[in-house]
Amino acid sequence: MFILQTFNSCSSDYQSTYLDSHEFLLLSLHIVAIFSFPLCIFSGWVIVFKTPPSMSSVKFSLLTFHFWTCFVDIVFSILVCPFLVAPLYAGCTLGLLQYFEINTEYQVMFIMATVEAMCVSILCLYENRFFILSRNLYWWKYARIPWYTMNYTIAVLMFLPVFYQIPDQTHAREFILEHLPCLSSEILSLPLFVVAENAGLMLITSMMELGFLCAQGAFLMFLLNRSIKKFGNHLSQRTLEMQNRFMKAIILQLLIPSFCLNTPFFYIGFSGAFGYFNQKLTNVSFILIATHGFFSSLFMLFVHASYREAVLECFVKIGRILGFNIITVYPERKSTIYPTRHPMLL
Repeated sequence: MFILQTFNSCSSDYQSTYLDSHEFLLLSLHIVAIFSFPLCIFSGWVIVFKTPPSMSSVKFSLLTFHFWTCFVDIVFSILVCPFLVAPLYAGCTLGLLQYFEINTEYQVMFIMATVEAMCVSILCLYENRFFILSRNLYWWKYARIPWYTMNYTIAVLMFLPVFYQIPDQTHAREFILEHLPCLSSEILSLPLFVVAENAGLMLITSMMELGFLCAQGAFLMFLLNRSIKKFGNHLSQRTLEMQNRFMKAIILQLLIPSFCLNTPFFYIGFSGAFGYFNQKLTNVSFILIATHGFFSSLFMLFVHASYREAVLECFVKIGRILGFNIITVYPERKSTIYPTRHPMLL
């Protein structure tokens, strides 16, 4: 039985349009997938085959992060395609997994676990930098595998309390109608599923995991700065400059596309905390989440000089195949993220 809230989340003058519909969401997610999936495949190919020797130490970490960011895109735009009715944390799934008769609650946990695993892969990028800069610190060489295992395990198991608190769906429709009487008949005709009758547990669990990851990220940044100061005198000035440029490139690669995650999750959290209903913004939020891998791949190819050159080479080859007379000129580079002609310790 649901514990019905006393507030009504619907505005009396709320008008439903096509932007509120699940058809709009599904079409938009599939359009995102058409552009995102090829770019993710191409970016993965660039990492595997075009990473220069100077970036070999970071290759696996970059590939792992790239895999999770793209996999989150695939989950949101192809496999699950969640249609959320916020602020109730109710909705349904529209993706491929529903045709395999996978229960909605398992699909919800699958989404949460993949997003958390992607966040852990971000930590792994910084951990890799710390491990290399600390010159393969002896104790961390054996501690890092348990650390990886712990974080990925927590990513999978963190939302189990939410899973075991999923209410009986017998009165789901009554619960939704009482709180959102303004829902259109089109949305009410969907097989709606209530994930949580109270937003509190979902929000607390999310904030705990976010705080845990941010604390580790801040600590790794502290260790990185300390390692640079401690072992910097063992490295050449050029290598130190390369390290600094690489870290700036990683920050750009993570920071700018993170807008596609932070903004939607902030809105969804705000909606759940304050009972604000706007289906249009909820749909747009999930579309924005599904573009994260696309923009992350795009910025990765742009900020790393070696990958940027690989993309230009591909365009040159395609142009020549199409019959264009293209002459490539390689000027002397003075400032790049990674000088590919001079392999160095990274």
